[in-house]
Amino acid sequence: MNRKLKQYLGLAVGAGLTILLAQIAGDVALAAAYVPLTIITSKAMGNGAANIATWRAQNTGGAGTFYIPRTCIFVTPTAARTITIEQGSTAADTTAQKILDATALTANVPYQINGWFTVQNNDYFEGFANNTDINGAAYGYNYS
Repeated sequence: MNRKLKQYLGLAVGAGLTILLAQIAGDVALAAAYVPLTIITSKAMGNGAANIATWRAQNTGGAGTFYIPRTCIFVTPTAARTITIEQGSTAADTTAQKILDATALTANVPYQINGWFTVQNNDYFEGFANNTDINGAAYGYNYS
């Protein structure tokens, strides 16, 4: 790293958790922004793999962008319910994309996942349940 870059390198964490790295001298400019995002609003999940499109988000932000789901919350009023969560390039239930596979939920107890899943351009973050009385939401960042 050159001396000018070290001298003018700034780090600003503020509104929208924006991280900005820049060299004011003009030789090099680097920028990375993490903008808070509701990736999937709280809604009922589809019953079975055939209904995976009911609870899905596709990153369509363009090359170099990522959705980063950080927190997902699921709740059901009924016992004996399961959820499957996936991330990948296929808009269907695929074994290789599974993050959770038929994970059991407890009635009236929120199930929370905290992670750092990177969903690149044109990929999906999606899931389904074994009944329609399960609500889920996904929150995180849009990186560009």
